[in-house]
Amino acid sequence: MEATGAPILGVDDYHRELVVRLRGVLGDELLGAYAGGSLALGGFDHDLSDLDVAAVGATRVGETTKEAIVAALRHESLPCPARGLEFVFYAEPVLRTATTEPGFELNLNSGARMGFRADYEPGEERHWFAIDRSILAAHGKPLFGPPARELFAPIPRGPLLEVVAEAVEWHRENQLVGS
Repeated sequence: MEATGAPILGVDDYHRELVVRLRGVLGDELLGAYAGGSLALGGFDHDLSDLDVAAVGATRVGETTKEAIVAALRHESLPCPARGLEFVFYAEPVLRTATTEPGFELNLNSGARMGFRADYEPGEERHWFAIDRSILAAHGKPLFGPPARELFAPIPRGPLLEVVAEAVEWHRENQLVGS
């Protein structure tokens, strides 16, 4: 897909437009949208970082809604001002439990310097989601909605450390040759 020729926005304007588009698809079902990752943790670098965003809906959504979210947010529709967008959509009841299960409705990766991916169910890389939700619970920056800690249950240390160990092993097995 070709880019629309839309101007690349700054990060704040990009986040505002992302929320507008999510509200256009989800309406009052959108409970919140949150910046996570390096932006929330203070290590964002325009040249190297991606933008991590998690959104929360009141209930599970169908495939048509998931496809509408992908169409609204993918880089070709909304050019990301960073390496790319890593977007995850959750139904609110899933976030109320302190689980390490992925539990997402939609996982979207899209950007000029990032491969496109849209998952509607968890695959092999399950560890990322618990780690990201843990960061969001403690440091998520609201783009829309209440403070993240009101929606994202903190994951207990023991189970979280097991997931972090899985992530380290995944990196060990998937590191690039020569890096």
